[in-house]
Amino acid sequence: MARFTTANSFHPVKCCPTCNRRLPATRKSPEERFWEKVDKRGPDECWQWNASLDSLGYGHLQFYGRVESAHRASYRINKGIIAKGLSVCHECDNPACVNPKHLFLGTHAVNMSDMAAKGRANNLPKPGSLHWNAKLKEPDVIAIRASTKTPKELAESYGVSTSLITMIRRRTIWRHI
Repeated sequence: MARFTTANSFHPVKCCPTCNRRLPATRKSPEERFWEKVDKRGPDECWQWNASLDSLGYGHLQFYGRVESAHRASYRINKGIIAKGLSVCHECDNPACVNPKHLFLGTHAVNMSDMAAKGRANNLPKPGSLHWNAKLKEPDVIAIRASTKTPKELAESYGVSTSLITMIRRRTIWRHI
């Protein structure tokens, strides 16, 4: 009796480097699909991601079975493993850039201080009355903390909730004052 084999058994099989999963030979590898979506320019220029972008301008793709940021995928393809807890940061401040020369690893704190040093911290929440949703001003918070009234009385007089008054008094919020 003749033995039957599948069509894919005659073709080389590519494997996922992270989980060793077999991929069909007829499909493109995740790396091939990645590079199809990149506008590669000069070695020192930004390489623009030309596929889906999120609201902050970062590229995303399906990479080995899960959605991953394009700049993280670029780092993994070109430089290797990203240790747990590390961020892939941009030297060029272009979120759609996937040029591996422009990417480096750092902790979240390093990434935030780099962003602040470059003057890009505009999207961070503003403290106190500068916050878009603030109902109180700094003098109101000082008066609330100094007052001997109950949280309910203060909440009614300022038009806020009693839990907000309690958080202000405990310094859970408005800590900068």
